[in-house]
Amino acid sequence: MEPEKELDLIDLLKLLGNSIGKGISAISRFIMWFIKFCVKNWYILLVSVAFGIACAFYFSQSKFSKYEGIIVVENNVESTPEFYTEVQSLASYMNNDNTSFSSKFGVSTEIGKKIFRLEPLYIYTSEDEGLYNFIDEKKKYSDLEPHQQKFAILIKTNDRSLFPFLKTALYKYFENHPYFKGRNVARLNSLDVQQRTLQNEIATLDSLKKLEYFEANSKTKNLKMDNALLIGESNTQLYHTNILEMMEKLQRTKIDIETRNSVVTISSDFQIKSPQNARVKSLVLFGSAFFVIGFCLALFIRHRNKIKEFLK
Repeated sequence: MEPEKELDLIDLLKLLGNSIGKGISAISRFIMWFIKFCVKNWYILLVSVAFGIACAFYFSQSKFSKYEGIIVVENNVESTPEFYTEVQSLASYMNNDNTSFSSKFGVSTEIGKKIFRLEPLYIYTSEDEGLYNFIDEKKKYSDLEPHQQKFAILIKTNDRSLFPFLKTALYKYFENHPYFKGRNVARLNSLDVQQRTLQNEIATLDSLKKLEYFEANSKTKNLKMDNALLIGESNTQLYHTNILEMMEKLQRTKIDIETRNSVVTISSDFQIKSPQNARVKSLVLFGSAFFVIGFCLALFIRHRNKIKEFLK
C-alpha cells in the first residue's frame, strides 16, 4: 500500500505541475496576443488615450476641485462629547443653499454655499491598539474612550483658500456660543481664585522664613516638610503637601490663565488632502478608462463581422 500512496502523490504533483505550466503558457500567449493587437491598432488606442488625457486636464481644473481639510481643536471647557454633539448639531443645518447653516455658523451665505461637509471626529490614544493622537475618520475605534481634551473637525469645500477663514470662523463660533462661553467664564473665575489663594499661601510661608522658622521653634522641630504644618500667632494651622508642589501648581494655573483663556484653542492649521480630481490621479483614471474604451472599440472594428454573426 505504501508504494501506491507514493505513486498517487507523485502523479498528483505531476498533474499540478502540468496545470501550472499550461496556465503560465496560456497567460504568455494572451500577453503576446494583447501586445500584437495593441501594436496593430495603435492609432485607435493613441487617439482614445489622448482624448482621455484631455478630459483629465479639463476635469482637474480648480473649479471642479473639492478639498477636505482636518483641523485639531483643544477644548478648554467641558469634555469632547459636548463639542462633538454641538458640531453635529451645526452640521444638521446644512441643506442645498446652506442659508440656515450660514446664519448659524456666523458666515456669509456666499461662503456657506461653498461648504459641502462638516463633521466632528474623535481622537484616540491607545497603547493596546498602537494609537497615538489618531484621528478616526472611518469610525473604526468607536468602542474606545476618545481623548477628552481635544477633537478634530473635517470640512469639505470647493475653495482651498477658504480654510484660513474657516479656522477663524470655528474659533469665533465656539467662543460666542452662550453655553460654552458661560462655562469658560466660570472656569476662569475659578482659576483666578485658585491663583490668588496659592499666592497668599506661598507668601505666608515666605513670611515665616520657611526652615529658619521651624528650626527656631522647638515645638515644630519634629514636623516634616512634606506635610508643611505651619503655626501662626493665632494658633491657626495651615496644611500644605509641599511648598515646591504648591509653586508648581501656581505655575500651571498661571499658564492656564494666560494660554487657555478661551473656550477652545486652535494652534494648528487645516491639514488639507489632495482633491479627488488631482491632476496625476485624473490622468491615471481617465487615461486607463479611455485606453479600455479604445481597446474595446478596436476589438469591435477588427471583429465586427464575427460579432454581427454571433448576435444574429
